[in-house]
Amino acid sequence: DVTTLDSLMLYTPTSASTADARSAVAWKISGKKGENVLIDARTPNTYAENWLLLNQDGKQITSFNSYNNNDVAQKITLPEAGDYYLVSYGNY
Repeated sequence: DVTTLDSLMLYTPTSASTADARSAVAWKISGKKGENVLIDARTPNTYAENWLLLNQDGKQITSFNSYNNNDVAQKITLPEAGDYYLVSYGNY
C-alpha cells in the first residue's frame, strides 16, 4: 500500500535495512517536472542492489542494477510533477 510509505526528502541522505537482503524497501518521493534527483542505492551487505522508480500510476520510469557496492549513482530528471515511488531490493 503506497499510502503508508515513508516520504523520502530530496537532498537528504537516508538509509534503511531489512532482515533479508532480498527484501524490498520503498519510499515515496514528491517532485516537480524537470527536477533532477540523484539516486545512490549502495548496499554493503549484498552482492547486487537493484532499484526502480515508478510514477504515481505505477508505470516504471527507470531502473538500475549495481554490483559489488560500487559508486553508480544515477541522475534522473523527473518527467512530470507528482509522487514517485523508489523501490530498492538486493539479489543475495
